Amino acid sequence: MVEESNIPVEQLTDHEVWRRALSRGEIHHGAAQAIGRHIAGAVFDTSVFGMERDAFVEEVLRSANPERRREIEIEVFTEPIDGPDRHSWLESNLHDVLEMRADRSFTSAVSDAKYMFMTQAEAFLHGDLDTGTILVRKPDGSQDADSVVVVDSLSPLYGPGAFDLGTVWAGYVIAAARGYAFREDERARWCLSLVVDTWDAFEWAFRERWPERRETRLWDDYFLERLLHRWRNEAWLYSSPRLARHAMDAAKTKDTESLPLELREGAVRGALRIARSVSSERWVDSAPEHYRQLSEWLLVEARTA
Repeated sequence: MVEESNIPVEQLTDHEVWRRALSRGEIHHGAAQAIGRHIAGAVFDTSVFGMERDAFVEEVLRSANPERRREIEIEVFTEPIDGPDRHSWLESNLHDVLEMRADRSFTSAVSDAKYMFMTQAEAFLHGDLDTGTILVRKPDGSQDADSVVVVDSLSPLYGPGAFDLGTVWAGYVIAAARGYAFREDERARWCLSLVVDTWDAFEWAFRERWPERRETRLWDDYFLERLLHRWRNEAWLYSSPRLARHAMDAAKTKDTESLPLELREGAVRGALRIARSVSSERWVDSAPEHYRQLSEWLLVEARTA
């Protein structure tokens, strides 16, 4: 079960923030699939596929949310490349930051992502979906999630259909970076497998809803294949600046910040290298399994101590 809620966390005391559970090494089978289905349902229901045309236009205008949109444009896309003094990193990671900011392929990809975010209004987004805004629950003695709740403490808005996919993928990578840093490779590989699980569930659920679309003559099955291929590619793209932001600025996560310094260096280096690599590797092969393999290789290669 996946619910999106503004209910205060105090009313969900039998749930736990997924990021905390992942940091402790907890496993919740089925959670990633639930998130993939949730994103697919939200994208379909709030897009032109699930809404009457005039109602869709009215909803886009009503949900303009200019302040929240401006925050994302600056914090997610601009600041990782040209951030303010509040950004910080270990001295040993300075070279990694400078290399990333000088990487023309990375900066060009982020500029594309920002433009697309500012100009595309495909579906209603959570806008900050990652392991820190997902609550999970499992029965005692089980590793299977029996409830997954998406919480939204910020204001949602319309944007690219693949945006929430990219942000949640970045959260999985950061969780894996912590696992690899502690040499808990099996658990780290499981964290990265969530990328594949989320996409597969998203694709399956969106295909299942496709016969319900409002336009069938032009939006045929060939259109669907091209649309899913584009969204898959863009999920890679949107994960890139999000990873950079988590690794180096004010939005750093406890996954890496709570690591011993000698381990944090490698985890941050790996995350930044993935941010750079996925921005270009998406054109080589945008399969989620390739994303998983690439991330594993870079995190293992970068880890320290």
